[in-house]
Amino acid sequence: MDEKKLNQLKAVLDETMEWPSPYIFKFIVPVDQQESLITLIGDADITLRPSKKGNYMSITVKKHLQSSEDVITIYLRVSSIEGIISL
Repeated sequence: MDEKKLNQLKAVLDETMEWPSPYIFKFIVPVDQQESLITLIGDADITLRPSKKGNYMSITVKKHLQSSEDVITIYLRVSSIEGIISL
């Protein structure tokens, strides 16, 4: 994500959320990258759902966060994973 989009996301999160609060992330990753994502996310409620052919994994993460900066930090951290799609 570029800096402009990150600033827009932070503004929307600050306007619409009360912190601390649970936040839900949704990702799609190649199956061989799912452990990398889970490791980077850390302690959270994680739901996995494989794609029809089994090549990809849909991952829903519910994590209690302290601020919009925490949300952005996670998006930046997982952006290093090859093939990830953040929804």
